[in-house]
Amino acid sequence: MRFGIAIGSEIEWQDYVFGAYADYQYALQDLSDDQYRTSITPEHRLLMPISKYRNLQLLIEYNRMDAGTSDAHEVDYSAMTYGLRLVSERSI
Repeated sequence: MRFGIAIGSEIEWQDYVFGAYADYQYALQDLSDDQYRTSITPEHRLLMPISKYRNLQLLIEYNRMDAGTSDAHEVDYSAMTYGLRLVSERSI
């Protein structure tokens, strides 16, 4: 079973639009196996334009996994990812 929720917002400042997003997933797995009963995965993202025409954006993402296990050091992690995103307009 998995349950998730996602929220986001865009903030306009002059000609720029900043995006902030977060989502969470809760997973409940095989209850007969004590090692992998539950896990929680939060993710946070920040998206901001870095060019004059707003077509080049910087993306920063942070996520982690918290597993409800007795030996949490083997399955828990956190990570940060960054990248560039190129946006183009096109007509359908």
